Amino acid sequence: MPFLYGWFGWLLVVPLGLCLGSFASAIAARVPQGRSWIVSDKKFSRSACMICGHQLSVLDLVPLFSWIFLKGRCRYCHGAIGWHYPVIELTCLLMALLVYGGWGYSLTALFVFLAIPFCVALCVIDLKHMVLPDQLNFILAVLGIGYVLSSLPPAVSVGIALAGVAVGAALYALTIFSLGKLIGWLKHREALGLGDVKFMAVAGVWMGLSSLPYLLMAGGTLGVFLAMFWKKLTGEERFPFGPALIIGFLLVLLLQSPGAEALFKASP
Repeated sequence: MPFLYGWFGWLLVVPLGLCLGSFASAIAARVPQGRSWIVSDKKFSRSACMICGHQLSVLDLVPLFSWIFLKGRCRYCHGAIGWHYPVIELTCLLMALLVYGGWGYSLTALFVFLAIPFCVALCVIDLKHMVLPDQLNFILAVLGIGYVLSSLPPAVSVGIALAGVAVGAALYALTIFSLGKLIGWLKHREALGLGDVKFMAVAGVWMGLSSLPYLLMAGGTLGVFLAMFWKKLTGEERFPFGPALIIGFLLVLLLQSPGAEALFKASP
């Protein structure tokens, strides 16, 4: 679809990214409460005000713009709507622009686009509740399998690819679990939770074993800075490490994209 490329292609990413951000907000709000983000009472689950419970109309749900025009307040009860909603939507927009720059519009890009809201929701949930829900990790793993299969050269069989994915994910998880136990033994406290280990297994599905050193470096470096910021912001010593791993995963994935590789090759 060549006509999609150029400025029009970039323009189409804007509503897509904002909608993904709105979806991420819904996931981050409902999953910790045990609520379905798909159906409710055998019907599609509709958004409602977190304060008064009033079901929101289409005009209340336009990503970013509804929050701006309503001045950050509910149309019905006038309660304050958190600033984190537009931040989540803008974050997803930025990520969608990066994904488009890396993969364009393709089947492989579709799986990366779909992963955005789940990655962002995992970050938000871990920051708020210090947990990485299994259901979101599982969905990301399934999307990772789709990403790998859509990226395969025609000569590679699906069976061999899936076997490689399984081995890579298992080795990822084993390595991270061992490192976490070692660091925890040295510091006399738990270093990584099982949610972090499970996410690393998911990262192994997406990127394979060869990317593990880069992910460890990226996640570890980001973790140091985010932990310092977290302590300054909250005064707490305990820091949820999941966001550092997730951001590191996304950075490494983007650097492996065709767009990034072409950019590096074109650099003098």
